[in-house]
This record gives sequence, structure tokens and C-alpha cells, in this order.
Amino acid sequence: MTWLQRAAHAATAGAAFSEAARHLRAAIDLAPPDMLPELWAELGDANTAGTPAIEAYATAARLGAEQGRPADFMLRALSYQLMVLGRWAGSVSSDDTRAELWALLERVREARASATDKALIGLSLVAESFTSWVTQAGRHADDEAERGTGAVVATQALAIARELDDAPLLSMALDAAGAVELGVHPERGLALAEERASLEQRLPLAERVDLRNMLAWHHSALGNLDQVVPAVEGVLHDLAPNQASSLALSLAGWHVWGLAMTGRWDEVSAAMDGFTRIWEDSARPSAGYSLQGGMAALEVGWARADDRLVALATALIRGISEQFPRGNLFRPLGAFVIPDTEALAREVISGWVPYGTRLHLVERCLSLCVDLGQAIPDADLDALLENADTHGQRLLAAQVRRARGVQAGSATDLRTALDAFTTFGAPAIVARLQIELGRLSGGAALEAAGQAGLEALGDQAAIGRFATAAARR
Repeated sequence: MTWLQRAAHAATAGAAFSEAARHLRAAIDLAPPDMLPELWAELGDANTAGTPAIEAYATAARLGAEQGRPADFMLRALSYQLMVLGRWAGSVSSDDTRAELWALLERVREARASATDKALIGLSLVAESFTSWVTQAGRHADDEAERGTGAVVATQALAIARELDDAPLLSMALDAAGAVELGVHPERGLALAEERASLEQRLPLAERVDLRNMLAWHHSALGNLDQVVPAVEGVLHDLAPNQASSLALSLAGWHVWGLAMTGRWDEVSAAMDGFTRIWEDSARPSAGYSLQGGMAALEVGWARADDRLVALATALIRGISEQFPRGNLFRPLGAFVIPDTEALAREVISGWVPYGTRLHLVERCLSLCVDLGQAIPDADLDALLENADTHGQRLLAAQVRRARGVQAGSATDLRTALDAFTTFGAPAIVARLQIELGRLSGGAALEAAGQAGLEALGDQAAIGRFATAAARR
């Protein structure tokens, strides 16, 4: 049994988490009862995220309490369980309620009051901070008071990390501080992610992967599309097969999304192959945090009538979204593959509040709805635009202006959107806007430029839709 534990430690050191988990499950089957709490906690570490990690940490805490483990052990097990529910909420497919989340938080606070390990106390504060923006697994809390509480707790964690000069803890605490800014202040969030990047050489692989994920996330909100692929591809390409697989899915999703958004469509199919392989190798987890990659790949597949790419992206989106219970924000995204634009308009665009930290998902749904002529209530678009403008969500704001421009025949909105997307470097949307604005304002040269742009991309679906619309005029 001891050799299995040693093998698990070696695999964990190399971020081969799936292999580590196999060794630990085998060790648990053989271990005496007094070793089980620690083994279950290590299994939670190996699972890294998702429902399996939550269940492992919960078992470690239960057995630890039964066997009278000290407060430091209890704080470790409970804090990591809370961390998964908050920091890794996009991986959790269970239907935990807000009340259960707060009950777990109270247990963390109780253990912290008796704990002596300062690093674990800092870790518990990081975990607590993430609960400030989660109402349940995978849901966003639109509550300024809770944001303020999260910021205060993250600041306390930062102070401990700086005092201990603990780079991994500092990275986690900076991530907690950045989470408070998600959907609200992307420029502040980006600055915090860049501070994490300054620690990169001192960080374990899991933290490096996550900080790259956050760089891409904040860049996407700001419309810095040309920065998304560079943010993720270095670490993604350095990963060996089965290394940090579940965490690497976030990078793979952003990689595909960045290639698609910046018009590097010839590279999307190979990137989607890699994305799918990582998902398969990590046992098809409920990786809601990576869905933007599948959505972007599916649009490219439709555009180019690439049946293989469409099939890959469809299988991934369905395979992930259907693992989440009804009421979770990732479940409605399964409608994207049909595509059921009426459902997307109702549940994702008009019902955007739960997506407040993941507005890039709303942007892709909105773009699809505009492409396919799905009407959206004007008041809902206005409310979404007000939020996007207020909180610096430049990419989403530009897409909302495009939607309003097309729907209301507003040349002003279309021009503003065209200027924004040109600056962002999003050729597929620029081409659409050139045609949409050209037809509205009688700009034949602008319309011709858009047509040329679509032809250069090989966007046969959009060319066909615009041709059909022109024939009906």
C-alpha cells in the first residue's frame, strides 16, 4: 500500500493527476482505517476539481472528524472542498444549494478558529473569498455587499501570503482578488493576473495553468483578442499527455476561441482535435469553464460546412452541458448546437445575470442570434449594454451594439460596433458588420469589402445567408 502512495506522490509532482488518482484509489482499498482521512484528502488533491474532488475532500473531513484529527487537518480538507465549490465552480455538476455552501463555510470558519498553520489559514481565507460571488456551483452572485466581503477576505489572504513569502498561496490570493473583479472591472482583474504572472517561475503547474486562463479571460472581456492565444499556447504546448488534463481544458478552450475570433480558421480544426483529446483523456469532466472553445469551433464548422469539426464540437458541448442540472448556467448552452436561438435569447441573453462573470458566453450566443435573425427584446439589449458599458465589457458591448443596429436599423450602432471589432481584430464579425452597415446605408464599397472578407475566411454559411437576404429585398 505504501508504494502506491509513493507512486501517487511522484505522479502528483509531475502534474499527472489522473495517474495519481488511480494509485490513491488503489491505496484506499488496501489502507487501514487510521490512514484513510489523509488518503482521501490526497485523492481530492489529485482530482483537482469537479464533483469527484468535492466528494473526496468531504470524505476526508468526515473520517477526520470521526477519528479526532486536529484542527489543521480539518481546515485543510474543508477549505479545499470549499475551494472547489467556489474557485472551480465551473467544473462542478452537482446541485449544491446556497445554504449548503454557507454551512460548509461555517465549518471552515470553526476549524480556522482553532488552527495553527498560518499557510492553511491563508488558504481557508482564499476559499472563503470565492464564495462571495457564488450562489451555488457555477452561478454568479450579483451582490455588491458580497463582492465587498470577498475583497476584504482576499486582502487578508494576500497579507498572509506576502508575510510568508509563499508564492503559490500568493497566486491563489491574487486569483481570489481577481475573481471579485470578474464581470465588473476587467482592467483591474487583468492587472492582478499580470502580477500573478510575475510569480510564474515559482509556481506549480496547476497555478501556472490557472493564471494563464485568467489572463485570457480578462483579455477577452476587454477585446484584446490578439492576446488570448499568446496567453495560453505556451503553457498548453508544454504540457505532456495526461498532465494537468482537467485544468488544461481551460487553456484548450481559450486557444480554440482565440483562433476562431481572430480569423485563424485554418488552425481551428487541429486545435479542436487537441481540445477533444484532453477532454477524453481526463474522462470527459463537466468542464463548463471551457465551453467557449466548443462554441467557437462549432461556428467555424458551420461556416465552412466542415462536418467533422461540427461533430467534434457538438459532442463536446453536449457532453459537458448535459452533465449540469437544470437551473445551472451551463445547462442552457446545450441549445447552441441545435441551434435553438429562441432558447438562447430567452435563457442566456435576456437571462444574462447568472453569466455575469462569464459574459464571453453571452457574447457568442448573441452573435449567433444576430446571424440567424433571432429577435431579442429591445429592453433586454439596452439593459445588457448598460451593464457592459458600465463594467468595461468591451467585447460584449460591441456585440450588443451590433444586435441593436441590425434589429433597429441603427447605422450609429453598427458604425460604433464596426469600429470596435476592427480594433479588436475580429475579421468574421467585421465582415458581417461591413455588409450589414453597407446595406443599411447604401455603401456598396463597404458591402463589397465585407463580402471579400467572408470569402477570404471561407465563411460559406454567412455568404449564403446574406445572399438569401439580398434576394428577398
